[in-house]
Formats: sequence, structure tokens, C-alpha cells
Amino acid sequence: MSTTIPINRYRFFQKIQPLSILVKIVNDSTTGCLQVFSPSGTWSIYLQEGHLVYASRSENIWEPIYRNLQRLSWQNSNLMRINEQLENFVEQCVQNQTISHADYLAICWLVDEQYISLVEAGILIEQLVLEL
Repeated sequence: MSTTIPINRYRFFQKIQPLSILVKIVNDSTTGCLQVFSPSGTWSIYLQEGHLVYASRSENIWEPIYRNLQRLSWQNSNLMRINEQLENFVEQCVQNQTISHADYLAICWLVDEQYISLVEAGILIEQLVLEL
């Protein structure tokens, strides 16, 4: 079941209760992306059936991915060879501003191209979420 809470339910300067929104999301087993806008940046929280799948912050989405890939490269020699390809992918995402959540797409690309396994993608996502 996918639930969308319309933006018109909340005014931009209205004080909201984040914990009550998160409780509703978990209790309703919501699937989707919750976006939170603040002066310090945009947060995107991806959920599947009420469980956290991925989260990112918009200020500098690429630096944490590169840093964590560097850590994983000690275990996976494929990662040492992908810098140029990943930079090209990142550049395409930046140029095509209609692509939202390019950081998540980059991780999917790494899995699709078999540079990292699903387990390594899970580790990468977990490390990125911990940095938020």
C-alpha cells in the first residue's frame, strides 16, 4: 500500500511534529519517499512498507558516497577501477537536473554494472545512513 500525504496538509512555515509523522508512516506501512525541506538542506527518506531503505541529504550527496566507496575498495578491487565511470555517471546526473535522488541511482548503477554486490550496496547504504 502506497500512501501520499498531500503537501497542502502542511504549510511551509507550520510547526509539525516529526515523531507523529514517522509513527504514522511506520503504523501505515507506508512505501515511498518522505522529503523534508529545511534551511540547512533537503532530506530524502526512502521507505518500504514502513521500514527505512535509504536516506540522503542534498547539500553534498557525492562526497559521502566517494568516501565510503574508498573504504569498500579495500575489500573489493573492482572499486579502484570505476572512478572515471562513476564520475561520468555523476556528471550526467548533475547536467540532467530532472534526475532526482542521483545518489541512490548511483548505488543502483554500481550494482547493475556489477561493481558491487547487493551485500556491499547494503553496507554502503548503511554507512551513508549512519552519517546522516
